[in-house]
Amino acid sequence: MKVALVAPHALHVKAFWLSLAKALMERGFTVHLYSAGGEETKELEELGILCYEIPFNRFVAPLSDLRMALALYTAFRRERYDVVHNFTIKANVFGALAARAAGCPRIIDMVLGLGYAFSGRKGWRGRALRLVATILYRIGFAACSKACLINSDNYEEVLKLGLLSPDKAVLIKSATGVNLSIFSMEAVDAKALNDIRNEIDAEPGAPVVLMAGRLFWSKGVREFFEAAKALAPDYPQARFLLVGPAEAESPEAVPQAYLRQQLDTQIRWLGFRTDMRELMALADIFVLPSYYGEGLPQVLQEAVALGKPVVTTDNVGCREAVQHNQNGFLIPVRDSRALTEAIRKLLEQPDLCARFGVQSRLLAERDFDSAKLTQRILTELYGL
Repeated sequence: MKVALVAPHALHVKAFWLSLAKALMERGFTVHLYSAGGEETKELEELGILCYEIPFNRFVAPLSDLRMALALYTAFRRERYDVVHNFTIKANVFGALAARAAGCPRIIDMVLGLGYAFSGRKGWRGRALRLVATILYRIGFAACSKACLINSDNYEEVLKLGLLSPDKAVLIKSATGVNLSIFSMEAVDAKALNDIRNEIDAEPGAPVVLMAGRLFWSKGVREFFEAAKALAPDYPQARFLLVGPAEAESPEAVPQAYLRQQLDTQIRWLGFRTDMRELMALADIFVLPSYYGEGLPQVLQEAVALGKPVVTTDNVGCREAVQHNQNGFLIPVRDSRALTEAIRKLLEQPDLCARFGVQSRLLAERDFDSAKLTQRILTELYGL
């Protein structure tokens, strides 16, 4: 049995879907990956995943998309896969169409959030973008055997819009999940935490507020900085950390010049990091004031697995990781004042932080265990 995974980048599979790939190989499947490549391909191939590079462009690029579809069709015809499993909207559309044309018997679309087009943009551009995305989803879903939605809002939306028939739609909350053994405070090295504290010039016991994610406006970057600037004078020992690489190709990207203008001793942008677990473990509070069309943000799952109190928006996907007043606070979107007051409440009440943290870990154990979620994918999507 042969499976093709179609994803934007090899890092995407290494970071989020490696447990699924390993589970498939343990069951005797040959696993191939089609993506834009990346340095992670070497590591994946050492694990037994054969990697092919295709012209996968994350942004609007019709000619590149056509080349991707043709490359996938040619490969699928040659390899005769038993399953093609697509991740993100472009793969959901062009991967599904190529697999259907090549005669693949089982085609799975993994919908990791409906995306920017469904993030509530107003005006004719927002309506036009949503219309195009709706048409593309309709085409891709028509070609697939099953489509997996990872939050209840998206599941209800695609059914309401008639994009998916109920017999094709599967709801698996999160789907990726978190390795709870790795994302555990007991697994974190104390020296690594001290090293980061020294890096950010934070005194022992000084509170740390962390936001991590892609640096798009719709992730709430402006709101984070506004809250940090409002709070910093009242908590001079506190550190407010933003983690994420600068984005350049999207109109939604936050300019680096703007980012640098916001920084000072207390407010820091750390860029791309490979030690996210340690940064989250160090943080006292994790925030994500997103109004993006989320799936179920991985950073929220990781934060709750590490037992952190979370402040996020009452937004699609985000609300799946936080129960208001139980393990954190849900605030309105685009509301830096509400974000400020929620963070302030946690800074003022360490006991509340601790109580929320305990509930976060319990929620992760119930909903975000990657081993349990992988088994659901194998059963409900692969029919194993």
